Amino acid sequence: VEPVITASRGRVEITSARPLGAVRGWRAMFDVVPDAGVEPITLRLYLRANGQPLTETWLYEWAPPPLAERPLD
Repeated sequence: VEPVITASRGRVEITSARPLGAVRGWRAMFDVVPDAGVEPITLRLYLRANGQPLTETWLYEWAPPPLAERPLD
């Protein structure tokens, strides 16, 4: 099982999909590194197995914080 993740801006890093026994399902995790802007970023994610979609598509619009409030890491 692999997560398929897209972002309208910035980049996606450190992706994973792990089984979550408590719900008999999966948990996907990822980091988003926004570009310099503060415009909303549209995120899309679904899980795929053997080249076929396994889940519905999750869609979220995230507004990154202003540059002055972002960590330097």
